[in-house]
Amino acid sequence: MIPHNVLVIVFADNACAQLGIILPLTKLEAEGKIRTKMYTTGMASLDAVAWADVVVLQRVFSHLDMEILLEARKQNKPVIYDIDDNLLDVPLSLGPIAELYADEGVRHNIRMFLTLATLVKTSTVPLAQALAPFTQNPPFVLSPMNPDELYAPVRHSHDNVFRFIYAGNAENYHAVEKLAGRAIQRIMEDYGDKVHFYFFGGVFRELRLGEKNATFIPLLPMHQYMKVLIASTADGAIACLEDSAFNRCKSNVKFREYGARGLAGLYSNIPVYAEWVEHEQTGLLVENTEASWYSAMKYLVDHTEDARRMGKNARLFAENNFRLENYAHAWMDQILTPLLSSRSG
Repeated sequence: MIPHNVLVIVFADNACAQLGIILPLTKLEAEGKIRTKMYTTGMASLDAVAWADVVVLQRVFSHLDMEILLEARKQNKPVIYDIDDNLLDVPLSLGPIAELYADEGVRHNIRMFLTLATLVKTSTVPLAQALAPFTQNPPFVLSPMNPDELYAPVRHSHDNVFRFIYAGNAENYHAVEKLAGRAIQRIMEDYGDKVHFYFFGGVFRELRLGEKNATFIPLLPMHQYMKVLIASTADGAIACLEDSAFNRCKSNVKFREYGARGLAGLYSNIPVYAEWVEHEQTGLLVENTEASWYSAMKYLVDHTEDARRMGKNARLFAENNFRLENYAHAWMDQILTPLLSSRSG
């Protein structure tokens, strides 16, 4: 069988593009099932459309990428628009990126991509429901999976220090500080050098944490972050999300990631996590109050055997449910093959 040619244009070579598009399609290419040409937004020429059997556009909204979409339609090539957040409803509290997506010109372009694409691919059912009014057909739901390297052997320290991880961007830190910041501070004060927190990707605005039991690590490219995470000897992890319409459209990325590393995760008790985490078995679901976050962290520190048990269960669940190979084959069998078969038919 001759491999299909897949033209890929991503908004940026970041974690969303890597996990949702680049890694699975690269895996399919390595298996000889497709050939790819990959570009970032605005960099592909119209000539690339003639080469392609199918065009994949990830999160883009520029007029240059719209020209690619229109040319593909002109040539009767199917177009997949991949979108993993509700970019039509980004809360302004998320900072400069929200201001970008609040621009009416940008929103208009996103609506046009949703309307003109042959297939819109989303990561969650709530997101598909939110975007459905703008699409030709019901959006297809397929959540990304973990990169293979996350399943390296789990490492634990053998001292009496309980280590927590929290990873997010600058805007995420503002929400965590609001919901759980004081609880984190209290745990540090109460347990001193018996706990240590590793904060990836941001800093708190007002919270002042002791230098002895907190380490701040700058925002890293995905593969560097994965290397640091794999090398860590953490015991627990924090996934704190405010309950909002925008966040309810998000995927369970932190449960997938922390589970693969065998961490006892503490997850906000909102649908994003509540639909996946088995409370007290693969993690703890936590109400978004200072008291609840404090109690959950305290429980893990005081019950390390339970923390290890939940981490092992989460790892097994991730191994069985969040493998890149399965995701790549779903891309092929459930998206690319049906689209191309329909076109050839």
